[in-house]
Amino acid sequence: PVYLNGNKTEQVTIPNEYINKKEDFRTAWLSTVANIDIKDVTSNPNLSAEESFKQQLTSILDKFQELNFNAVTFQVSPMLDAWYPSEIAPWSQYLHNGGSSYTYQGKDPGFNGFDPLAWLISETHKRGMEFHAWFNPYRVTNAVDTRPVDVKLNELAENNFARNNPDLVYEFQNKLFLDPGEPKVIEYAVARVTEVATKYDIDAIHFDDYFYPNLGSKYKTAFDNIEYNAYVSKTIDSGKKPNTIDVWRRNNVNTLVKKVYAAIKDIDSSVQFGISPAGNPVNLYLTQGNYVDVKTWMASDKYIDYICPQLYWSFENTYTDKNTGFSAAYDKALDYWLSLRTSS
Repeated sequence: PVYLNGNKTEQVTIPNEYINKKEDFRTAWLSTVANIDIKDVTSNPNLSAEESFKQQLTSILDKFQELNFNAVTFQVSPMLDAWYPSEIAPWSQYLHNGGSSYTYQGKDPGFNGFDPLAWLISETHKRGMEFHAWFNPYRVTNAVDTRPVDVKLNELAENNFARNNPDLVYEFQNKLFLDPGEPKVIEYAVARVTEVATKYDIDAIHFDDYFYPNLGSKYKTAFDNIEYNAYVSKTIDSGKKPNTIDVWRRNNVNTLVKKVYAAIKDIDSSVQFGISPAGNPVNLYLTQGNYVDVKTWMASDKYIDYICPQLYWSFENTYTDKNTGFSAAYDKALDYWLSLRTSS
């Protein structure tokens, strides 16, 4: 296998104890946000939108099969949009030539009844691979944009959830996010997932590492701090002790994860739910950002079916956290993550 170490690509040998072909999850993320891996389907005048999509994805699926992958992880909803015909989310702007502009969001690229996701799942299964539908639950916009929030929201599709619920949107570093602690946001995230899990023959729902942003030193006065202060007052009035703001935020994420898991299992218990958090678990428990409670997820059978931490380090990496002993050397990092699994 090949891995990236900084700007250097190296060939490495993975020890046999870390190879189990029966249990391996051999996949790669296919990112649709900003057309990182999948080009728009409207720029080639010689191809219809359907033909363009099929041509691109057939080539990718064939390569996955050649590399002996056993799963495809496809970003079906990079923001509050869809690479499939949805009743609750607009068509993705990235299906269009010029997709960097939000004004393209919600416009059918010309599929004329063709369902790209149904076709992609069918072709994935034909090749003996699983299909993992990858969502980003909170992200409203991706690019840094210094314009006023209302201007940005009004540029989104008319049926965009954030545009129609501006009170549930926060801005941070000129990007827009949904409010992680708001029940309506959690309900909408669950609805997006259940729509796909109900309509399509998927094998898993997948989230990556985009939950709360890293709020920095002003984390106590940024983002949803007003909601937190209201929670504190209500909790004290009830005679109880409130959680600190970082614990409160992790609990907001935990609520989302737990409800998504339950919704998926209600539809089909065989459909998995997996998350790929950042690889350094120390950072996930910072007081100023991320707020990803992987220890709770891995100590219960009510949150996730699998976890796939982003361990993007070599076996020779020398970083070690002094407080926890976490080492970023690949084998040691993997062992550390395995030690967090306390649920059977």
